[in-house]
Amino acid sequence: MRFIYGLLLILSVHSASAQEYFQQKVDYTIDVALDDKLHQLHGNISFAYTNNSPNELAFIYVHLWPNAYQSVNSALGQQITEEGNLNLYYATSDDKGFIDSLNFKINTQTLTWELDAKHKDIAKVLLPTGLKSGETVVISTPFRVKIPNSNISRLGHVGQSYQITQWYPKPAVYDKDGWHAMPYLSQGEFYSEFGSFNVRITLPENYVIGATGDLVNGEKELAWLENIHQSTLKKLDTLKSRNLSFPASASTTKTLHYYQENVHDFAWFADKRFNVLRSKVELPYSKREVETWLMFTDNEARLWKNALPYINDAVYYYSLWTGDYPYNHATAVDGTISAGAGMEYPNITVIGTSGTAKSLETVIVHEVGHNWFYGILGSNERENAWMDEGLNSFYENRYFETKYPGIPFIGGMPEGLAKSFGLDIYSHRYTQDLTYLISATYNADQPIVLHSAKYTPLNYGAIVYSKTAIMFDYLKEYFGAEKFDQIMQTYYETWKFKHPSPKDVQDVFEKESGENLSWFFNDMMRSTKKIDYKIVKRKKTNDGYNVVVKSNSKLNAPISVSAMVGDSIYQTVWSKPVKKDTVFFSTTNKPKYFRINADLRIPEANVSNNYLRNGGMLKKVEPLRLQFLGGIDNPNKTTIYYAPIMGWNNYDQFMLGMAFYNRTLYERPFEYALLPMYSFGRKNLTGLGNVKFNIQPEHTFQKISVGVNTKRFGTFNEGNAQAGYNKIAPFIDFVFKPNAPRKRIKTTLSFNYDFIQNQFKDEIISINETINQLGTTFKVNSRQILKPKSIEVNYVMGNVINATTQTFSRLSVTANYRHNYTKELDGIDIRFYAGKYFNTVLGDRRFRLYEGGDNGLSDFTYESMYFGRRESYVNALSQQMIMNQGAMRTLTPFYTSEWLTALNFDFELPSTIKLPFGFYADFAAMPSYTFNVNTGVTTKNIQTHFVAGLSISVVKNVVDIYLPLFHSLDLKEIHQFNDISFLQTIRFNININKLNPYKIIERTIF
Repeated sequence: MRFIYGLLLILSVHSASAQEYFQQKVDYTIDVALDDKLHQLHGNISFAYTNNSPNELAFIYVHLWPNAYQSVNSALGQQITEEGNLNLYYATSDDKGFIDSLNFKINTQTLTWELDAKHKDIAKVLLPTGLKSGETVVISTPFRVKIPNSNISRLGHVGQSYQITQWYPKPAVYDKDGWHAMPYLSQGEFYSEFGSFNVRITLPENYVIGATGDLVNGEKELAWLENIHQSTLKKLDTLKSRNLSFPASASTTKTLHYYQENVHDFAWFADKRFNVLRSKVELPYSKREVETWLMFTDNEARLWKNALPYINDAVYYYSLWTGDYPYNHATAVDGTISAGAGMEYPNITVIGTSGTAKSLETVIVHEVGHNWFYGILGSNERENAWMDEGLNSFYENRYFETKYPGIPFIGGMPEGLAKSFGLDIYSHRYTQDLTYLISATYNADQPIVLHSAKYTPLNYGAIVYSKTAIMFDYLKEYFGAEKFDQIMQTYYETWKFKHPSPKDVQDVFEKESGENLSWFFNDMMRSTKKIDYKIVKRKKTNDGYNVVVKSNSKLNAPISVSAMVGDSIYQTVWSKPVKKDTVFFSTTNKPKYFRINADLRIPEANVSNNYLRNGGMLKKVEPLRLQFLGGIDNPNKTTIYYAPIMGWNNYDQFMLGMAFYNRTLYERPFEYALLPMYSFGRKNLTGLGNVKFNIQPEHTFQKISVGVNTKRFGTFNEGNAQAGYNKIAPFIDFVFKPNAPRKRIKTTLSFNYDFIQNQFKDEIISINETINQLGTTFKVNSRQILKPKSIEVNYVMGNVINATTQTFSRLSVTANYRHNYTKELDGIDIRFYAGKYFNTVLGDRRFRLYEGGDNGLSDFTYESMYFGRRESYVNALSQQMIMNQGAMRTLTPFYTSEWLTALNFDFELPSTIKLPFGFYADFAAMPSYTFNVNTGVTTKNIQTHFVAGLSISVVKNVVDIYLPLFHSLDLKEIHQFNDISFLQTIRFNININKLNPYKIIERTIF
């Protein structure tokens, strides 16, 4: 019997989950008043909730999203802190927000309700009797909102400028998948029920308001706004300075009444300083006129005064391509928000500081476009952000390519400069390509179909916005614009004012196109497989050419192949979405070459194998292009970047050379950087270089890099005597794929082999030495913003071959922990080191553990760059150090061939103090031996040393200066005995390795 009951339960659950589409309806009536002295809202709300589901409801989940601003422990607080926004973490009580004074009722009956145990911005309101299918219940409550500081997220105020969003008690969506009660997040937006809003707002009468909905009986307010519009027109051309002070609030108030149907949210923005501009735009199909409004302060009035065409054109083009705008007005307001450059709400969008006209137009167009993709097509943004942000970004790109054809993606750049850096061939959409490629080429990308809260901040832009946009642009090119528009217009008409899912998008595309698009909606949208086709060969036929293309990846997708005559496309043919295909070109001309993706519409991560010349030698090698300094790779050329370089050390003296490299912002499968220089001191060739292959496995590892580094520099130069080294260091690095990318934990395992030849020669003798070292390093680095930490385990073994052969081996552990204690990320660093030699080279001080860290002499593998490697303490160059081994930041003569431990502390002063220094303290311990002359017995002891002082960071961890003020007694005595001055105890760190631009990119965004 229990089995039968269990089976019935399973069947009933399955039946509920397989129900046909239904949609609830919520109609709101809200009366709210603004207190601009206490920055509070006082209001009453009633909502009529209609149950269109087949199920009886015993309760309703209600969002209380202002409570997200109440504590750093909220889902919002945890998310933004994880991303580096510490404004809520360090917020004062005045900065925080909340909603209270709630008393849910049906008529006069008070309802039982409770806050969610985990998320205090979700409430569960119990119904006294079940709400049956087809029934409506009206629930009311008073409420008070404490408006937070706007630097936290979207709801907020700056002084008496108000951004009132996600501000009222709001029922969660209930659909065939159940309840969607969700905490408020900045990354990961919303999902709400459609209905009507009947809203009255009371506030001092000199506030200008932009809001969702139409003004009801607003003749007086509209006349007042028209006066501001006229005065704005008169003053804009003569505006000399920005007046951002707030006028006093009027002693009298006004109540404005707004009404709107078929929306799922209501937002309003109020400021006493707003300028106003208004216009109208005619829709392409219905020819109906839509009012457009701009409301902005003097802050960027020079940009906003020209912005009416931006909002008008956005409404027109989105209507043209998707379907007519259904509302009566579209408004853009100038506001201060923390959550990005802009934020959308029905009928209205808020825009942050823009800086340039191009940026302002981009944000206005993008946010106005959200009226379609979020407002009218109300998908679940929290779970499927691509349906909103990605599709909208696709149309944003199309807007700019349509309105500004031929303009480089960096708007305003002179044509000659754009061409010299290879930027002239890319349109506005390349901003999307670039952000996607940075993530994809590092193999740090994530699938398009993914819960929004799981994306890294980089990938929320690079994947949700950018990759989705260029993928749908690719689909448009595959279908052709006319067919694509017909499909999207069908999608719009079918699903407007509803809640479409990803399957609904796919169903419309497949039905209207008549094609199976699983290669797109499954492989491309739900995985990180990358398009990488290559041209294998071509064959002349009687009627033209057969060109064979093959996929290098596990993703099979259609691609375009073009026959090029000169540098122009003569004919383009699309291949099928298969592993290997032969495309046929019917042509009597002889193409100069064939190219995959000649019009740059396919989102490829690797374009180096797209080319095949139709004759001659080296058919797959593109024409060579030399590019000064940097730029964007030209897919039609083999680009070699070059730049002059110079250097100096005490032996090579001044060095001058040229760098040649092939890498720019993103990683390539094959990379090189060659930096040859001429030494004017030793009169020979010096420099360094590296070559590596980057492999991206599908599982376990994010990346495997195999390559070799080389170096050649001098180590001595006096009279006719010279010394120098040659280093060849092959390596293989494994970067593990993170389980939770947002946690920013990077795990690496590296193996390296160092082959070093040291050579000394003068007029009489020549001495050669060879050092071989095999090393392995395992490192885990957690780059969490408040408490970053890392641990590194390193083991090396090798030998030294000179007059004899001696072996050595060493194990070391280094751990770092940082505690940031201010919003400006001032903090305390703690470093622990433990190292041990198991066997070492007798009589050779290079193979020791140094209390003061490596100096130029003990860095026997030449890992770091030193200005001087052989100088004594009387030479200022000897005061350069690297923060490794003991890292005691003073002059110390102690070293050991056995073991060494150290603790290093750095204390940064709060940035608000504005003093250019911090404090440090170092402790080290190692074995020492005492010989008793009376007994002849040697006793093994542990000696400890201490130093503390001031640190000056010119460029933190790159250029640092250390002034030791306090020493342990034996160190102090050694300094005194050797007559060492205070200046000679100062140490400095110049770590050039930290300036590697590609490592900076990785540390910053991954």
